[in-house]
Amino acid sequence: MEVNVNVYHFLTQITPVWGLMLMLMVAIKNIKWSVNVFLGFTLVGLVMSLSGLIFDLNADLKISYLLSCLILFVSLNIQKFSIRYMNGDSAFGKYFIKLALLTVSSNAMVLTTSQSLFWLFWTLNGLILASLMIHKSQWQAAKTSGIFTALTLCLGSGLLALSFLFPQSPLAPWFLVLAAMCQSAIWPFHRWLLSSLNSPTPVSALMHAGIVNGGGILLVKYHQLFSQDISVMIFIFSMGCITALLGGLWKLIQVDIKKMLANSTMAQMGFMFMQCGMGLFPAAVAHLCWHGLFKAYLFLNAGSALQSRFEAEQVDCDFKHYLGVVLSTILALGLFIFTSDLDLSEMNTRWILLGMVAITVWQLSKGLVGKNHLFLDMTLVSLFAGIYGLSLRLIESCFHDDFALPQALHPVFVLGFVFLLALWLLKNSRVFSRLKNSKCGLKAYMCALNASQPYTKTMTLIRQTYQI
Repeated sequence: MEVNVNVYHFLTQITPVWGLMLMLMVAIKNIKWSVNVFLGFTLVGLVMSLSGLIFDLNADLKISYLLSCLILFVSLNIQKFSIRYMNGDSAFGKYFIKLALLTVSSNAMVLTTSQSLFWLFWTLNGLILASLMIHKSQWQAAKTSGIFTALTLCLGSGLLALSFLFPQSPLAPWFLVLAAMCQSAIWPFHRWLLSSLNSPTPVSALMHAGIVNGGGILLVKYHQLFSQDISVMIFIFSMGCITALLGGLWKLIQVDIKKMLANSTMAQMGFMFMQCGMGLFPAAVAHLCWHGLFKAYLFLNAGSALQSRFEAEQVDCDFKHYLGVVLSTILALGLFIFTSDLDLSEMNTRWILLGMVAITVWQLSKGLVGKNHLFLDMTLVSLFAGIYGLSLRLIESCFHDDFALPQALHPVFVLGFVFLLALWLLKNSRVFSRLKNSKCGLKAYMCALNASQPYTKTMTLIRQTYQI
């Protein structure tokens, strides 16, 4: 039986590779047929990974199958979208071959059990991504973006190599965490993500939904190397908290759609690191999956925002509205606790997770309750919370007991959450509207706007330099 499981796992790994090889052979005759060939093999690989996850073929590889499903599903949709989006492009064939290579490499990275192969595919992902970003080499800004990204991700690869080569060194966990920070655009390694906006939209979708999640995948896959060191956990949480704060603040002041999405991704990676730092690895995996799917949808749907001509519907914020928001939040939190089977018997970081969910549910309720029938709105909000809780429970049940390692309520964890909570309350208060129009508020706005800008040489400031 064990032999059969190993054979199945091997076949799951090489199925996309077969697709890539056939794609290259068919591409000689007809590039569009070759794209459909790889699409078919991607679908087969997705079904095989999903089967391995559902039928519990190998308990030690469940997380690998789950991440493989995410990668192949997102890639499948992006490939399908790209067929029409890139139609007529002079580099159509080259683009799809690189996209297929990135899919194969990413899938192999999460499925492999070898550290050496993991590092190899990790490094290869960064180089292929940088090459995809430089889709038009004549466009100097795009070329600079790709080089800047390659340098940052290669720095992360070097740090990861040091961590794997010297596992007994006390610095090994720190090198691993720094490598994850480079990949996931955690402050102060965030500039490559903000400077990547010259990429074709499908590449941005794959980058924000998949590649940038690599840091979280690394922390989850090798959490045994650092999860017992509280100083490393506090550092991960602190860097995540700073990144979430900066990304969330910068997102609010952007007017460009892609910049908004890039800063949003930065903030979400920060929240994911906070969850890893608190030992809530199942929550980090759930966050990684939901964010990947949602961000891919937002990027692929970004073009439709240019055609929107409606104004946002205003909801009357009267007593009835706030009563509905409160009731909706309480109901949704109750359903989340029930579906997630969250153990709140001990004072640990699970309470902070509950606080994060409460903020999210309140914000969702505030924007949704009152637009339709009150009962329908409350049901929708509760449904979202319930589905998230259920996904958390399913992920936690799939893995070993030591996968969820909630930490004691260290003062740093509490202060970080309280600080973000205070800023959220300020943002939703009447004081904020007066503060942002004050002299200090305007100065803070300009400082934040300048700090959130991409690397100067990756920006097209003169139209004539946009050479396609």
